[in-house]
Amino acid sequence: MSGTPWLQNYLYDNRVLFSYGSLADFTEKDPIRLGLINLQVVTYTILRNRVLANVLALAVAGTMGVVWLFLLNRRGRQADNLLPLSAIAVLSLLPVYHRLYDASLLILPLSWSLTALAGPLRRLAKATLVLVMVFLVPGGSALEQLQYAGRFAALRHWWWYAIVMPHQVWALFLLGLVLLLAMRVRTDPGIKLNQRS
Repeated sequence: MSGTPWLQNYLYDNRVLFSYGSLADFTEKDPIRLGLINLQVVTYTILRNRVLANVLALAVAGTMGVVWLFLLNRRGRQADNLLPLSAIAVLSLLPVYHRLYDASLLILPLSWSLTALAGPLRRLAKATLVLVMVFLVPGGSALEQLQYAGRFAALRHWWWYAIVMPHQVWALFLLGLVLLLAMRVRTDPGIKLNQRS
């Protein structure tokens, strides 16, 4: 009503946000790219191709999403919704632009893990707790800044850039798998996990 071109401003902001070298760029053109937690950070590091990195990240997250829907459908009328909600919160972080602060959604799997520590899924709850703890420190960003300061200069190996530097992305991916496994175990009473703590 005031004549503010809000739609044009919104579209312009999105063009800027997703342009090369911007905050959402998962390539080395973004000097703070390891503050991102979406799968493209890892897939680009491995494939070195922007389009393939996006396709693979979407395919992986999409497949995990289909598995989530299948398991959600199989669970019937279980009263506990925290586990499926935790899983979809984690899966939603994988395919598109997300920075470390978006990991605040991990409060859901953290809550589920704390409630499940004494139950039959305690091993998966412990794994969830450990994987969520990775996000208590901005490790990727800290490593990135230390590397820019000249530390780790000798570590110019593929595993450093593909595994260590984006370790929070790997933790998020593994967390998604653990939560899907927990949903699977909970919906199928025939599956037994080794219950030793």
